[in-house]
Amino acid sequence: MQQLLVIILKKSDIVDTLMQSFAENGIKGGTVIETTGMARSLAKSQNLQMLAAIGTILGNIPPTNGNMILLALPEDKLEAAKNVVHEVCGDLSKPNAGVMFALPITFSEGIV
Repeated sequence: MQQLLVIILKKSDIVDTLMQSFAENGIKGGTVIETTGMARSLAKSQNLQMLAAIGTILGNIPPTNGNMILLALPEDKLEAAKNVVHEVCGDLSKPNAGVMFALPITFSEGIV
């Protein structure tokens, strides 16, 4: 069964390195999507403009957006992909490092 590996990273500067490492390990077909987190989205609200300014000054709201990487993988490549993420990104359990999870793909068209 295919798995959809979802990786959400705050560090945009490591995405190219991560994608290169996937390719070097025979993991292909990733898609990178720029993301906006909830804090940044709420900061755009007119009611929260002052809170957003204070949050940015205090460093609570990151100045840049993150990235979401989507990979449709055969189940036998999932562990290798997770290892690549850990090697490149480090410990995802640290605050603001990122999130990684996989979902089973029960239907697909166009995945080779």
